[in-house]
Amino acid sequence: MSGKKCITYGEIQTKIEPTGEKKWKIIFFWWVVISNRFVCIFELLNQDKMNNELTPYIEYYSNGNVYIKGQKNPKGQEEGLWEWFDFNGNIRLRIPFKEGKEDGIEEVFGENGNIKWRTQYKGGKEDGIMEEFYENGNIESRTSYKEGKIDGIVEEFDEQGNITETRHWKDGELIEETKR
Repeated sequence: MSGKKCITYGEIQTKIEPTGEKKWKIIFFWWVVISNRFVCIFELLNQDKMNNELTPYIEYYSNGNVYIKGQKNPKGQEEGLWEWFDFNGNIRLRIPFKEGKEDGIEEVFGENGNIKWRTQYKGGKEDGIMEEFYENGNIESRTSYKEGKIDGIVEEFDEQGNITETRHWKDGELIEETKR
């Protein structure tokens, strides 16, 4: 890499707007090394669209497959459904966002494509039921959350789906535990 000059943030701004009219805003900017080459990654936002329009966001692996896809609101925050994929294009994670915070049901997928766990979020905190699953698809555990704290019944299951343990929680504190 010696002898090569890295482009700066200001030089990118000049290249995308040689007239200096400031129509575009660089939301983020960083350098990464991909296949022994420096690659500049940046996202532009058209200042004329700073109302309520969403801007698509996509990152790719070096093989051309999508790594992350979602959209951002005018403040540059994640908005709506975001998805992460592995190198081969298989879905790994799906999260809905509202104003940059998790809001809805997050799903994490295993290598076999089955759901590993599912969690409900509200305002960036766990709020509702979180379920974890065995590779065979059967439920492994079920946990109740309220405003980011375990609150309610937690159930553990064996691979055949039988309850093996039950715990009762209130505001993040264990109240009672029962093993079967």
